[in-house]
Amino acid sequence: MKRSYLVGIGALCILGTIAVVTEMPGLANLPFNNSIARSSQTKPRVQLNLIAQKKVVENNQSTWKSLGDNVEVKPGDFVRYNLVAQNKGNSAAKKLVVTQPIPQGSVYVLNYTTDETTKVTFSIDGGQTFVANPTVRVQLPDGRVETRPAPAELYSYIRWDFDRQIEPQSTVKASYEVKIR
Repeated sequence: MKRSYLVGIGALCILGTIAVVTEMPGLANLPFNNSIARSSQTKPRVQLNLIAQKKVVENNQSTWKSLGDNVEVKPGDFVRYNLVAQNKGNSAAKKLVVTQPIPQGSVYVLNYTTDETTKVTFSIDGGQTFVANPTVRVQLPDGRVETRPAPAELYSYIRWDFDRQIEPQSTVKASYEVKIR
């Protein structure tokens, strides 16, 4: 009982000492208070949103309809994923890298990117490695082995490397399209 009483009094003394020290002239300017809060205010804070749309063709006109609760996708349908990254922080975001899986039950539409200024790479091995142009080795009937572009069915991830700074309150966008199997 005495031990827990002494521990409680000791904790109160420490808290009281910190409060007095931070209020004393000359010591009040030392980085005792809010140093964590101040450092986090100057960091970038990137918020990511992924918006899915289905391609709808009516009267030979193509439009994109937002995928909500009432939109059905079937084999053969095309879905576009729009990625929006907004820097909500107070300093520039540098070297932002965003990786998205190709959803199961779909196939990446080759050569579909909307941002030519961003480095886009792909994975065909479940996210282990990323390259701009994935290839596979194919054995020909005569026994020779050739390196060929990987088929769309093997693409498992897409990655965007935004090598430019994303200024505070700025937004970057990227998209990719898939076909439902």
